[in-house]
Amino acid sequence: PWPLKPPSFSDLGIRGVERGVVGDEGVGAEEWPLHVKNVSLIDYEKILETSKGTRFFPLLSHCISFLNDDVFYERKNYTKKDVPNSVFSSKQVDTLLQYNKISIFEKDSFFGFVKGFLVKEEAKKRQRPIFEPSLNSSPFSSSFLIPLKYPSRFALRCNVNEKMYRIDFDFSAFFDQFNISEKIRSYFVLKINHKLFCLNKMPMGARFAPGVAQTVTNFLIFLTLKDFPEDQLVIDTMIDNVRFASSDRNMLFLSCKKFLYFCDLFQVQVNEREKYTDSFFFSKCNQEQ
Repeated sequence: PWPLKPPSFSDLGIRGVERGVVGDEGVGAEEWPLHVKNVSLIDYEKILETSKGTRFFPLLSHCISFLNDDVFYERKNYTKKDVPNSVFSSKQVDTLLQYNKISIFEKDSFFGFVKGFLVKEEAKKRQRPIFEPSLNSSPFSSSFLIPLKYPSRFALRCNVNEKMYRIDFDFSAFFDQFNISEKIRSYFVLKINHKLFCLNKMPMGARFAPGVAQTVTNFLIFLTLKDFPEDQLVIDTMIDNVRFASSDRNMLFLSCKKFLYFCDLFQVQVNEREKYTDSFFFSKCNQEQ
């Protein structure tokens, strides 16, 4: 049933942080900063243009439709009184507005809403905002979800351990790089302190979000692998994390550079993008010899 309650720390199998607990710097957990970043927006048109003629074109078109139109959404009429209140402080609301996660919503009626909550990340002393859309409970939209299947951790380790050189990439706030079209933001309305806002970025709590993000990552890898033998180059992914591994140092250089070329082309933002230079790749591989 919707809305789902936020998972407890025991549900996640991690050590939790209770309300009022004070961190090493004397700051209470409730005061930890939000995990938000200024990131670029992925160029949907460029991705679709590049994917034409490949098996990815219909799949990417399908994924981007979740963010550009309401073809997969069940339309219902709601007003302000139907929306559950989400608890964020005034300071946190200002942060969400500043980073363009949300914007003020001024219409009286709309077609869907979200419930927001915060997940505390103890290791980094921060709070991650999660938004769960009412659309999650819609059987109409659920039938169009992208299925995901990943190899086991053991299989991943075996693949990588056979290769001498490895390099990891991490996308920056990946879900926030997916813009929600203004014409469908009325499905993602949020109420905080009796005021209405709407989401501007793909919510991490949406059931369709992992499939959309993973499909874009898969397309990047598809383009990267086109000129390289798959038996000599291993690329493992988990949504926003990508690991390259090879026993051929030159092949690793060239494949990583090609991957970054397509990331730049589609405006997919990679964490610490500026550090991935030729000298970085060379020193990284030398360290692993």
